[in-house]
Amino acid sequence: MKFAKNRWWFFSFFTLFFLAQAAIAAPKVIREIESKAKPITLVELFTSEGCSSCPPAEAKLSQLRQSKKLWSEIVPVAYHVDYWDDLGWIDPFAQRQFTLRQKAYARTYERPSVYTPNFVVAGKEWRRWANKPFPETALTQFPGTLKATIYSNHQVKVKFWPADQSIKQWKIEGTLLENGIQSKVKSGENNGRTLNHEFVAVNLQRRLAILKNDSAETTLDFSSFKEVQNAKGPKAIALWVIPRGSLMPIQAVGGFLQEK
Repeated sequence: MKFAKNRWWFFSFFTLFFLAQAAIAAPKVIREIESKAKPITLVELFTSEGCSSCPPAEAKLSQLRQSKKLWSEIVPVAYHVDYWDDLGWIDPFAQRQFTLRQKAYARTYERPSVYTPNFVVAGKEWRRWANKPFPETALTQFPGTLKATIYSNHQVKVKFWPADQSIKQWKIEGTLLENGIQSKVKSGENNGRTLNHEFVAVNLQRRLAILKNDSAETTLDFSSFKEVQNAKGPKAIALWVIPRGSLMPIQAVGGFLQEK
């Protein structure tokens, strides 16, 4: 009987120990963000530090940091493309996949080439932007609710409840964003200038989600993220959903990873 009691105590102790260790190791929820009952517009800017006409466009995008529309009506993303890198200055934030994304957009509006700065609003090219407010999405009906749960291990669970339940496959895309970046350019068209960047895409991820019951969900993995050392602003995240076979984002959500 004494042996049985000791064995029970031994088993109970290690069960509690392993449960406690699992609780410690379990990732914590950093934030939950959810779209409201209307379309949120994804605003994308294709830019480059090698382009002398890009700073005004980036300044316009940066104004959203002070806008009440940020995250509630507009989710901004700045992609630095790499086709300027052979023209005198290598943009440290440029990625090939951003150039490929821009080219895919260009094919939809039948342009033979890409250019910077290039605004794309809700999947559509937006020109003559200098003195205009950012437009809203052309969608007039509620597309559905998009929700993101952000964990401490850089995993993000994304769930979408589409209003159109006939579409069974959805592309979930998203990127981490760095803010408050100052970059000193030492050659190229912006030689000698200090450039300011906001909403810089640094880790674009995408997954396919299949509609089951009334929602489609997946998990994006941002664990390969490399922190930008000179970013002084709060980190943020942008996420959006696209019907498979399309390039037009119909709903977006975003926010700072920690409340301001």
